[in-house]
Amino acid sequence: IVTENESKLFEGLLFTPNVSYSLDGHQYSFSNSANITASTPRFTYIIMGGDDYSKTYLDNKTGMTREQVSATSAPVVVLESSGRNGSWSNKRLIGAGMSYKITKKQDVSVSFELSHKRNDSHSLSDYYYYQAGSSSNNIYESCGRNTSSDFRIAYSNGEFRKRDFSFFYNYGYSKDDADINSVFTSSSASEKNSTKRNNSAKDQEHSAGATFAIPVTKDKAISFQGQYDYTKNKNLNASYFYDEA
Repeated sequence: IVTENESKLFEGLLFTPNVSYSLDGHQYSFSNSANITASTPRFTYIIMGGDDYSKTYLDNKTGMTREQVSATSAPVVVLESSGRNGSWSNKRLIGAGMSYKITKKQDVSVSFELSHKRNDSHSLSDYYYYQAGSSSNNIYESCGRNTSSDFRIAYSNGEFRKRDFSFFYNYGYSKDDADINSVFTSSSASEKNSTKRNNSAKDQEHSAGATFAIPVTKDKAISFQGQYDYTKNKNLNASYFYDEA
């Protein structure tokens, strides 16, 4: 908490919990998080954690597809389908950060965040072929997990030449590892298709910019802004398929 003359009103420990819940006709979610902040005149420390859980479910039925067999016959139902879809995911997140105030207008901050997400989805589809007198059933299931880490360094300077010049620099490094296994089963063809996928992604992000303002009147100024962004990423994807007839 900072006043107009930039003096801190709060120093010490601050605990900030947060809980939210949402519900509609086809899904619900529940999330909770908490932050612990320790503040001194120069340093600010933050530790945070949270958990998100969501679930979706849906029943569907297609409209009827009709076909006229001959010019004199009435349209007949060719295909009708119905299905169910459902999925859930759970994501846990922890992180920590620290900032150091060099001057009233200069600060450096460092943060690290780690998350682990698990997910599971499945669907069941039924197809009815009235004209052919046959039906089929398809089942699709997919489950996996994802682990992500994020590291950030930020520097900002807003005090130079009577505060008419400001500069900032941000660096970020993130890493994602995903492991997903999917299975598709079709009763009409009596086959089962399995897919296994491993994915690893790495990102490096650099961002720098400056703002220069020329005062025109007491409360008006003309400003010039420049920014440069650079991102370097690497994505490795490995998968294999297994078919059983």
